[in-house]
Amino acid sequence: MTDITYKGANCVTIQTKTTAIITDPVIDGAKPPKELAKARAVLISQPRYAVDINEAEQIAFTVPGEYEVGDFSVSSRQSESQLDPAVKATVFRIETPDVRLATLGHVNPDKVDDALIEDLGVIDVLILPIGGAGYTIDAHGAAKLARRIAPKVVIPVHFKEDGVNYEVPQGTIEDFARELGVQIQEEASLKIKQAGQLPESLSLIRLTV
Repeated sequence: MTDITYKGANCVTIQTKTTAIITDPVIDGAKPPKELAKARAVLISQPRYAVDINEAEQIAFTVPGEYEVGDFSVSSRQSESQLDPAVKATVFRIETPDVRLATLGHVNPDKVDDALIEDLGVIDVLILPIGGAGYTIDAHGAAKLARRIAPKVVIPVHFKEDGVNYEVPQGTIEDFARELGVQIQEEASLKIKQAGQLPESLSLIRLTV
């Protein structure tokens, strides 16, 4: 089983029976979550999200490449950042025995080329920021990327939420749902035994912190 939980901002933990990884554990206005200490790998989409790790037991993925860690196969590519064209945002494709996932980070949706979409391949669960305001992908751009990648489930991150004080006010998940044209489903976590159990039509799932 693969278990996905949301910790705020871009931070998501992905856990199998034997291995845990975490994405962008620097959360605006808060300390990194306790789950950071348990993660075998830390996926960093931009240098600003780098954290200190236990190098004897953990590894940080920060540059393009292909990696194996426990139950996970991870590959990454880079695309232009929404924040600064001179900075690259790292996009990760994550595969477990149960499911294929992708995390997009703060990419500029207008600069994501067809080659990157093809490299991602078939994705079951797409995790992407939606808050906009020039800081990250906005609701319109996020919906456009979701349609291009065509996952079964979209998990939005980095939107207006209680308990996180963003540097720039972020848009709401309701804005994104309207752009995507689907209803919001709410779950504490997403537990996946196999990709075949996921819905056939595109679903939007909000994971509660």
